[in-house]
Amino acid sequence: MGIEIKVAESVAEETDVFKLRYEVFVEELGYQVPVIRDGMLTDCFDDNSHIIVAYDNGNLVGSIRSNGAYEGKLPFEYENKVRDIFKLEYPRVSTTSKIAIKKEYRSTILAYKLVSYIYRMGLQNNVLCDIIDVQRPELIDFYSRLGYRVFGSPFNSEEYGVLTPMVLHLFDVDHLNSVKSPFIRILYEFNKNNENSKVSA
Repeated sequence: MGIEIKVAESVAEETDVFKLRYEVFVEELGYQVPVIRDGMLTDCFDDNSHIIVAYDNGNLVGSIRSNGAYEGKLPFEYENKVRDIFKLEYPRVSTTSKIAIKKEYRSTILAYKLVSYIYRMGLQNNVLCDIIDVQRPELIDFYSRLGYRVFGSPFNSEEYGVLTPMVLHLFDVDHLNSVKSPFIRILYEFNKNNENSKVSA
């Protein structure tokens, strides 16, 4: 059957996600995150988000979250910063967060598949840029190869330590080509399908 990636569709699937986050962020990585209940890690932004899940033969192995200003769902902690820095793009802005992957799947392409799901979803919703705060230095290279760029200075978070803000401009063909981002194929396919739809209409 393989790995299935989709938007969480039930309370049971969301509960699986919150338990996986607790396992990864608290038990494994030791982050001091205050919003914890019954072995689950969740916060007030989950109610207004798209929670993406990855199941391998019925077992949750990864998850990622997207919030969109275009839906009025951007976490308030980002609101002023995003409005100030991305005046021209706002509100066609999203944030990606809470990426949790089981340890045995981190050496696979699952992380790319989860982020590319977010990228496709952003294209479909005409998102112009996606923001992510990166926790570990080695992940900066991963996101850079996808097309994300560092903006602003790293800052300290009480829960997750030093974070580096990065942004992806979803339709920046020149930059995606320059870093040989695998997203460029997704963008070309998206543009081609849209052109075909216009012709058919």
